[in-house]
Amino acid sequence: MPIVGANITVTIEDVALGGKGVARHERLAIFIPYTAIGDEVVVRITKLKPSYALAEPLSLLAASPHRTPPLCPHFGICGGCAYQHLAYPHQVAIKEKQLSEVMRRIGKMEHLPLLPSLPSPAPYYYRRKADFHLVSGQGGAILGFMKAKSNEVSKVESCPLLAHEINIKLPLLGKQLATPCRDYRTTKKITVWAEDDKENDKGKDWGTKADNIGYPKNTRHERQGEKRLLIRVKDRDFLVPRTGFFQANIPLTPLLVDTVIKMCGSIDGALLVDAYCGSGLFSAFLGESAGIIAIERDRRALACAAANLASYGYRQARFYNGDCGVVLKEQILGRGKKPDIVIVDPPRQGCPGFLLDNLCLLDSLRLIYISCNPAMLARDVRRLGAGGFRLKALQMLDMFPQCANIEAVALLEKP
Repeated sequence: MPIVGANITVTIEDVALGGKGVARHERLAIFIPYTAIGDEVVVRITKLKPSYALAEPLSLLAASPHRTPPLCPHFGICGGCAYQHLAYPHQVAIKEKQLSEVMRRIGKMEHLPLLPSLPSPAPYYYRRKADFHLVSGQGGAILGFMKAKSNEVSKVESCPLLAHEINIKLPLLGKQLATPCRDYRTTKKITVWAEDDKENDKGKDWGTKADNIGYPKNTRHERQGEKRLLIRVKDRDFLVPRTGFFQANIPLTPLLVDTVIKMCGSIDGALLVDAYCGSGLFSAFLGESAGIIAIERDRRALACAAANLASYGYRQARFYNGDCGVVLKEQILGRGKKPDIVIVDPPRQGCPGFLLDNLCLLDSLRLIYISCNPAMLARDVRRLGAGGFRLKALQMLDMFPQCANIEAVALLEKP
């Protein structure tokens, strides 16, 4: 067995979920970042556990055929990317394999209805939003991203993952923020979008009347003075709160919408619940044929969703602010409504068990589950399977090229 600080030579056999290469030494699994399948590499052991070890690469003795020169000079320093050293088709293949493995290991599924993966039309310059860290001190200001495994900020003047519109803004933004402050060091987050702030688009009715929005009592439905963006997807414009969530990959978002529409199947006259609806991305493309009930905890996003659907004439849609599981139980099941289709697009922690249990009470239901965390997707699909659902299709979309994140859409049905 190696010891911490030992240098050993290994060959990379696989890439684990999260992006680290996997090698084996005397039956011990060793995880090494920035390596590729087929690499022969000298590594230094940095942490040792009973069943695995962590290591850092020191020198490359023989390169994998999957390697390619990284485009970004910050690769390996900035903690954002894990795969820039890999050819893009190989990145997609790795993620598809990782999704399959986690669905089998955690979801306990042997036969996966896996569809061909959808790569991003643009492997670089695709992100519409970036969260920078600003460090200000007596020497000036640094605008950048966090270094890998560090609390320090690495200065970034451009990033090949960000849309060109963001990179164009960075030099001016850096100059505006470069004034030294009295504090020795202060840190805050700066959010930059490819789209410009839009308070209104005069060509549409962007009213946010709350007559079709169910809000908890004694709460305000919209933050005053909240800046908003106007984002176009396919042939639709979406009003989005500047501090809210929207799909990051500009060229792949239309393919995500198409995937969800296809999985919904025939929707004429159907009742569709859009849980975690955000600003109404999916409802805006489905509301012409289906009745919409949209649920969202973020009041600002829900107000935008109501405005977006109203601008396209979908004034019969209903909007509820609150926890998706509670709203489903009290406002939908509790009132005798029976949805035909439910779309869930939860945050990284997946769906709460309360929501999944309420979904399992429904029969003749088609469920589309959009996930950015395969482990949580596998966990939830397993629980839904115990409640009578069957996995009918699984689609991987590479929403995050060069990064280790995986986006997937699952279609489940309950007869």
